[in-house]
Amino acid sequence: SARIVEFSLQQIQSKKLSSEQAHQAIAVLKKKCMIYGNGCAKRGRKEEAEHYFELAAKYEKDNNPGSGQIF
Repeated sequence: SARIVEFSLQQIQSKKLSSEQAHQAIAVLKKKCMIYGNGCAKRGRKEEAEHYFELAAKYEKDNNPGSGQIF
């Protein structure tokens, strides 16, 4: 649900996680965003779906291991 995605996002942004934990949390967040976004799209909630797809894409870009940054 959206609540789980938002909670995961808060945990990542809190900066209380180690680098490894943050990378793992981001991987889970991306997966949850895609699952939730697909459910929204399937039910005709296109704007909400697009929000979650964009969030997943943002973390895909920002979590590139070669970039040296987590977010």
